[in-house]
Amino acid sequence: CGWLPASWMPQVALRRALRSAARADDVVLADYGTPLGLPPLRQLLARRMAEHGVEASPDQIMLTDCGTQAIDLLCRFLIEPGDAVLVDDPCYFNFHALLRAHQVKVVGVPYTPSGPDIELFAAALAEHRPRLY
Repeated sequence: CGWLPASWMPQVALRRALRSAARADDVVLADYGTPLGLPPLRQLLARRMAEHGVEASPDQIMLTDCGTQAIDLLCRFLIEPGDAVLVDDPCYFNFHALLRAHQVKVVGVPYTPSGPDIELFAAALAEHRPRLY
């Protein structure tokens, strides 16, 4: 369900970070942290985004525990019950459950090796006027 290759894991850095966290004082270990996520990580992401021409301050970045949580937050702000939402068919299985929980009309668009079927996508846009894809 979206796992990265093990070779992409920075194992040495991860082990170093885990040792550092284990040596932290009790307050740090028991702290909930900030709702938006670890400030140094948000600062790093803001710098990396700027390198790619995307200007965002750390205060505009929110970290989530997983992709499903991020998608749920987007749905809460972008769609309302009854809205139409286009999805690739097939698509991420948790996305279907999430959209059902938000009580929207899910419209599947067949996905081909080169992306969504353009003719069917255009027809779905015209017919359903989706709020989100």
